[in-house]
Amino acid sequence: MPLLSIIVTSYNVKDYIGDCIRNLIDQTIKDIEIIVVDDGSTDGSADIIRELAAKDPRIIPVLQEANSVGGVATPANIGLEMASGTFVGFADGDDIYDPAMFGKLVDAAVSEDCALAMCNYYLTDSLTGDLTDPADERRWKDFSGIKSVKLDEKSRKKFLQFIAVPWRKVYRRSLLEENQIRFPVGNFFFEDNPFHWATIIKSNSIALVPEKLCKHRVNRVGQTMDSGSRQLFGIFAHHEIIETWLKKEGVYPNYRDLLLRWTIAQIEWTSKKCGKENWPEFFSLLYPIVNSYKKNNIKYVIHKYKIGSRGSKLVVFIKLNDYKTFSRILDSRIELKYRKNIHYNYFKNGVFDAIAVAIRPLKFKKKKKIKQPLSSDRSNDELDNVLVGISMLEKKLIAIDRKVQSIEKKISEN
Repeated sequence: MPLLSIIVTSYNVKDYIGDCIRNLIDQTIKDIEIIVVDDGSTDGSADIIRELAAKDPRIIPVLQEANSVGGVATPANIGLEMASGTFVGFADGDDIYDPAMFGKLVDAAVSEDCALAMCNYYLTDSLTGDLTDPADERRWKDFSGIKSVKLDEKSRKKFLQFIAVPWRKVYRRSLLEENQIRFPVGNFFFEDNPFHWATIIKSNSIALVPEKLCKHRVNRVGQTMDSGSRQLFGIFAHHEIIETWLKKEGVYPNYRDLLLRWTIAQIEWTSKKCGKENWPEFFSLLYPIVNSYKKNNIKYVIHKYKIGSRGSKLVVFIKLNDYKTFSRILDSRIELKYRKNIHYNYFKNGVFDAIAVAIRPLKFKKKKKIKQPLSSDRSNDELDNVLVGISMLEKKLIAIDRKVQSIEKKISEN
């Protein structure tokens, strides 16, 4: 039985699969098996895999005749069923791996007695060759100098916010087998998200290797993120998958708010890639998901996780079932109309903030009037009357808001 099984998933990456496998052959850890699952490639990738397998008995080729539904779930699961190592790692067939990467990950997991180990990585642009940091780079700062973390609810929530990719981690195979953790199979991509949630929540500790030990290729022709905006909508199928799994495990209340935060992050990311012709479908897909959360949950998550302006506005107007304003935001018209801005601030911050937003332009107008000595007293008097009226309205809105909060509290208690 090898110490490590590395599962390589491959589909039409002829220009890269050879280098990827050679990266794995050259790993400093030698007690490995390399299970290469090609998902029905039509570009000659299978021939390269066969050629390399003939030269190294550690390479186990699994060449599927046809491409499976969705993304990498089926080939990754095939690899997991075949794996015999104490640890399991994953590799994308077009990525680049430091020769010491898997050895360092396994060493960290063994020395820290962890079921999971994770390293950092670079993004490499296929068009320019530029190297950039991933979006979760800042999250490593919370763990500077720390070799491992005991996972409780608080720390798990931090690691659940890391990018979900499995190819910068190794897992004890017993963790996956005992908890029956696999990638969900369906007509969607981004299957690593439910896998990430399950492995983080079921692990008791995680070993950390902060070095950037692999280069993940982006802007490659045929890559999932470049395959069309409608296919990107598939990520939202994982909301129900994750929610169902959390409920089955009896931990949904503990992670509900974080799942909503994850959903808003995906809404914001996908909205930047979504073609205008797909906006109505995008909204229709998101409305039942967002509407499954109460207003107070959304307000809490926006503030707790410091959701940015675009993400918070999108989720608020989805909740309000306001497609027109939703589409304006997608059209990069982030400044809301006067009434919509009041609605948004009332939803997000409550009645006082909404009133402040409502009277701000009127106060500005009054200030301008004062600077114009030829303006009539009547105009100023009328504006004063409006401000008095708003003050009276403020008191009524406060009373209404208190009643609404009381009703919502009673509903939540029931």
